[in-house]
Amino acid sequence: MKTYTLKSSGGDTLGAVQEFLKSLITSGTVSAVVVPQEVAAKTNVVPALIRDPEMFGAANPFAPVNGLNAARLVANLSRNLPEKVAVVLRSCELRALYELVKLQQAKLDNLIIIGVDCAGTFAAKDYARW
Repeated sequence: MKTYTLKSSGGDTLGAVQEFLKSLITSGTVSAVVVPQEVAAKTNVVPALIRDPEMFGAANPFAPVNGLNAARLVANLSRNLPEKVAVVLRSCELRALYELVKLQQAKLDNLIIIGVDCAGTFAAKDYARW
């Protein structure tokens, strides 16, 4: 396991993470990144598979809303991956993914897993008002 520390300039943590994720694609480390992305005028957040480095502006792994657990989506994606894909998951999603691996319903072979802490979540309607 490798650990990386990101330093944000001017306290822009989200911007630093977006740049890091973008660099994974532009450097050729991965072909795509699965990351929570704000949609519909920032009223909800859904997991998105991003291949275009210019599409990370709406990526927000820290948004305190979780409409679904991305572990099942990643498990389905992981079964036939010909290339490396990075996945950004919250701690609850990581635990769920590892359980799916134990049940042989997911493979970690071509995944680069990036875990982020989760202090809790709101319902989508409450997040939209936030």
